[in-house]
Parts: sequence; C-alpha cells; structure tokens
Amino acid sequence: MRFLLILLAVSVAALAWSWSDVSGSPAMPWPVDVPVSAAVVDGFLRRILETARPILGEASREVGDHLRVALERLLVLSRTAPVIGFGISSAVLLGLVVRESSRMALRFSSPTWNYLGKRLAAVSAVALVALPALPAEIPFWVCVAAALGVCAGVGFYVGNLPVKL
Repeated sequence: MRFLLILLAVSVAALAWSWSDVSGSPAMPWPVDVPVSAAVVDGFLRRILETARPILGEASREVGDHLRVALERLLVLSRTAPVIGFGISSAVLLGLVVRESSRMALRFSSPTWNYLGKRLAAVSAVALVALPALPAEIPFWVCVAAALGVCAGVGFYVGNLPVKL
C-alpha cells in the first residue's frame, strides 16, 4: 500500500510538472503554442488524398481544406500524449490504492461505479480522438476536458474492480 502511495505521489508530481506553464521559457515552450510544420501536414494530407481520390473525385479539394485543419489539430493533440499518459497512470495508481482499501474490507466495491467509470472512459476516449477531427472550430480545452474524463473513468473503473478477479 505504501509503495502504491509513493508511486501515486511521483506520478501526480510528474503530471503537475508537465502541465505547469513554461510558455515563457525558450527552452521548453508549451506544446500547443508551437505551430505545426506545414511540410508534415502537407505530407499527411497528400497521402490521404491520393488514397481517397478515387472515392471523392472532384470533391477532394474541398475535403482537403477541412482535412488540413483537422490534421493540424490532431498533430497538436498528439504532442500532449505524454501528459495524458501520466494522467492515466496516476488514475490507475489511485484506483489501485482505493481497491486496496476494499481488499481490507474498509469499503465496498460498487459494480455501478465500475460500469459508469468504464463507460465514462470509453466515451471520453472517443471524444478525445473524434473532436479534433471535426471540421467545426472546437476549442482546445474541450480536448483537455475529454482527457480528464478518460483519467477519471479509468480511476473509477480500477478503484471499483471486484476484490477477487
């Protein structure tokens, strides 16, 4: 139990450090503030449109503009993947700490919270992947909220697993 608490403290500290505002530092700019390379986006866009040209035909030019914006947002979101990974690992560790208390009969593992946590994690993961790909202008904080939903769902799911699997 102490080992899990130490791991949780280290993981939360790493998460807090990685989310800290370092935009003023020239050595480590905030990943969202750095613009995406146009060459990288053009390369991805060219491959996608060459594959989809037989299906789309003349509409490939119109789709290309919307697809460029979606690819830029997905590439920016991919830079935050380590932070999201830290958040998920923190949620798993916190869930394991809570699960240890149910093993010692200090609390009850709720199948309802387990089910709701699993569904929250799944819906938030789909939103995290699908929202940046939409052609609508969606603010970046929505993706951060979806990432927090994934972390919370994973924590609830692991924390309410049955004692004997």
